Amino acid sequence: MPRDDRLEEIRKFAKEFIDATQLEVTPAVRSEEDAIVVEFSGPDEGLLLQRRAELLESLQFLLGKVLQRRFGAETRFLVDSAGFRLGREREIGEIARRTAERVKASSEPFELDPMNPYERRIVHLALKDDRLVRTESVGDGFMKRVTIYPSEES
Repeated sequence: MPRDDRLEEIRKFAKEFIDATQLEVTPAVRSEEDAIVVEFSGPDEGLLLQRRAELLESLQFLLGKVLQRRFGAETRFLVDSAGFRLGREREIGEIARRTAERVKASSEPFELDPMNPYERRIVHLALKDDRLVRTESVGDGFMKRVTIYPSEES
């Protein structure tokens, strides 16, 4: 299926999905480097972001699972509203870098708070080029912790 047709099909599916919730938001779909982003905007977008964006995270999980089944598991889907993801990426990246500095200074591992897979990926990517620390996801289930360890090189 051509890319534009696929994006339109994803937009229609997301609209049908969100219409069932009776939220007043509209999806826009775009293709990025490594993911397809479904961005919701409208009068109820603030509801998606309340309580640390719990509803947005739930939509991310549900839509992601359904869309991956429908369009292939190799496709990454991100759900966003009002630029929340970009701000959260910056915040998590900064937390990862500050924590890595702390680990390097103390030579002691540090375990971050539980995170969803998307947030854990941000931590791993933020520190992948730092040869003085290594990261590892620890735990079971959806919400796992990332532990930052001093590497053997430090």
